[in-house]
Amino acid sequence: MILITLTACLPGFAQTTTGTVTGFVTDAAAAPIADATVRLTNTGTAFAQTASSNETGSYVFPLVPPGSYQISIEKSGFQRYVRTFTLEVTQQARLDAQLTIGQVTENIEVTATAVLLESDSSNLGQVITNRQVADLPLNGRNPFALAALTPGVTPLASFGAGLVGAWAPPKRQERIIFSRTAG
Repeated sequence: MILITLTACLPGFAQTTTGTVTGFVTDAAAAPIADATVRLTNTGTAFAQTASSNETGSYVFPLVPPGSYQISIEKSGFQRYVRTFTLEVTQQARLDAQLTIGQVTENIEVTATAVLLESDSSNLGQVITNRQVADLPLNGRNPFALAALTPGVTPLASFGAGLVGAWAPPKRQERIIFSRTAG
């Protein structure tokens, strides 16, 4: 009984503010590279995390705060792989790296990158920038209207009305009256 009471007191978190960085390390023949050193560095704070790829070449950095990052991957006998990217809130970034045979002192730096796709998740989300909030006209200064900027979100009525958390007095033709009849 005490255990049930204690678990009921634990806070529940419906939202998260961190992301995940994951990927596979392979060679030119697409064979997995085990025990490669993967270093994830926040370019704004210089905070670095290190992981190793497993026998399938997979690596994971869970609970990563959003920000600008540089990832470097190295393994003896291969050139170092370096890539910079931006991680958004709740994003699951997948960064696969193909290492080329060479010396670790040689770098392969990826500068022109494709958009990071979340192929591991069906979640939809978007970060609304401060500039968008300041520049876009909001109907009645309703911040929930910004949700309509996210692909896949369709407002129920006029821009901003009908979204979760938005309230407007219902129009006469939108009122629904329920009646109960005995039967």
